[in-house]
Amino acid sequence: MKRILLLFFCLCLWLGFGSRALLAQEDNNPKGSIGNDQSEALPVPKHLGITARVIRIVGIPETEVVSGPLKTLRRKLDKNEAKEKALRIAQINGRFYWSSQDNRELFHWIENNMFDCFYAEDLYGYIRAFRDKGKMVYMESFIGLEIENTTRFGELMLINLAPLSD
Repeated sequence: MKRILLLFFCLCLWLGFGSRALLAQEDNNPKGSIGNDQSEALPVPKHLGITARVIRIVGIPETEVVSGPLKTLRRKLDKNEAKEKALRIAQINGRFYWSSQDNRELFHWIENNMFDCFYAEDLYGYIRAFRDKGKMVYMESFIGLEIENTTRFGELMLINLAPLSD
């Protein structure tokens, strides 16, 4: 049952997030713009290129959005709060763990050669990351207490194993 829910969840996300890439690839719109009056092409993001040498992924959030049935709050995080709410993912023996969220195991794959996607096995939440204009950026979204969803946006850094010395 968990696998079916995970597949449904991933399909919904793919349909929502993949639409921008599909619009950019339409044959009748070779420059990748949306509509007829825009001349600037959409930027094409690139996945992170995570290898086995990457042992940690750390993200510092800049913005947080908390949504519930009665209200939505969007705010910038100060440096101390951003440090406290940092995204942390560990790669151990080829498996990924959401260190900042109770070490939940994450499934990882690359979507459309553009996004690194991490989804919690228990459907608690997900992370999507990509390279854009020289930066590594991410969106982390998870279910909070009661009936609310928290989404954070920020920049990432990959921490590699130290190079072997002779």
